[in-house]
Amino acid sequence: MVKEEALMLGPHRSLVGIYTAAASSSSSRGADVVVVLLNAGLIHHVGPHRLHVRLSRALAARGISALRVDLSGIGDSSVRPDGLPAQELAVREPREIMDELTRRGHQNFVLFGICSGARQALKAAVGDPRVKGLVLVNPAVLVDAPELTSQAATQYYLRRSLWSPRAWVNLFTGRVNYQGLFRSLAGMIRRLGRGGNHAHDKPALIDMIRRELEPLVAQGTRLLIVLSDRDAQFIKLLDGGVRALQNDGQPQIQLYPKADHLFTSLKEKAELVEQVCRWIESLQCASSETDARMPRRVLPAD
Repeated sequence: MVKEEALMLGPHRSLVGIYTAAASSSSSRGADVVVVLLNAGLIHHVGPHRLHVRLSRALAARGISALRVDLSGIGDSSVRPDGLPAQELAVREPREIMDELTRRGHQNFVLFGICSGARQALKAAVGDPRVKGLVLVNPAVLVDAPELTSQAATQYYLRRSLWSPRAWVNLFTGRVNYQGLFRSLAGMIRRLGRGGNHAHDKPALIDMIRRELEPLVAQGTRLLIVLSDRDAQFIKLLDGGVRALQNDGQPQIQLYPKADHLFTSLKEKAELVEQVCRWIESLQCASSETDARMPRRVLPAD
């Protein structure tokens, strides 16, 4: 049976979280990891389509505790009285949450985030050795590559939206980003006029991504990067460069090209939950003495 507890967290007791206790554990409490699930944008702690609830309970069933939390001004959490800027809070609040859990006897953490939550997790983890792992789902683009981003968007429209009845309904009812659509199509026409796309340097982009992640790799934080939708199309355009990032087992990159940005489909949501659970189990089982490597695998494009 799942046991859940509402917690008031942070120095002002203004952060509300739901702690899902591990059903069982074979090791001491301090050696276990606790997964902290950060807000996906302004979506409260249940997560997109209750993803955080489902993931927390699946983890607990496997002996891994989890905390799904609302950061300041989101969901059940009130606005902080100290008025700190959002950029500072992006780093401070996840660490304050870990401080609280540390006082409860936990020592090791995995931060989980989707989109802006993934970027927040990444920033909070740098320089904090308590963060043993990061699960980053569709983080904001790691590098500034407008031409490649445009090409990825074009492939998304051609491979997915063109064949979706719902996409056509959205097109004719005004629920489409027309500016983004026309920008992508115009970019495709320009590339065809040049005889292909030669505007970006793939090795340079891989180096930029590597530099972005290097501080985390250096401090021993494990990385699982999950990409779907247009984010998956973006990374696929880098061809074999992605595999070069994984030469030392870091990071593990998992592609779900058919899933949408928030994993709305029940089937794809179940696959994501299973993938994350297995990865965190592997992380928790890895001995600190042997520093075992995480398994590496990139899903096929189809």
